[in-house]
Amino acid sequence: EGVISAFFIYRNDEVDYDGDGIIDNHEIDFELLNSDRSSIWCSVYTDYQYIADVENFHRNSARVNIATGEIHATIPGNEGNWDLVEIDPLGWTMPGFDHSSTIYKYG
Repeated sequence: EGVISAFFIYRNDEVDYDGDGIIDNHEIDFELLNSDRSSIWCSVYTDYQYIADVENFHRNSARVNIATGEIHATIPGNEGNWDLVEIDPLGWTMPGFDHSSTIYKYG
């Protein structure tokens, strides 16, 4: 439970340009979860539709723990579910990183 601070950009005109049977959805999400203060969550969606209580999507996501360097990301070829697996860590860390404790400049 907690607050999510986020920003995103998307475009969805309900057309399936690539013909894969799912409406194209161009979306980039950047999220900071109050319940996970040492991590940054990022997602990129390429397809998304929700029809008759059925959700279909293609997305790549990553949870990057800045304090420890751990990265959990979408399994290649498994872009249609929410599962993440641990992959190679960052080459650097910021011990004690807490995005809620101070103002950070990203980028």
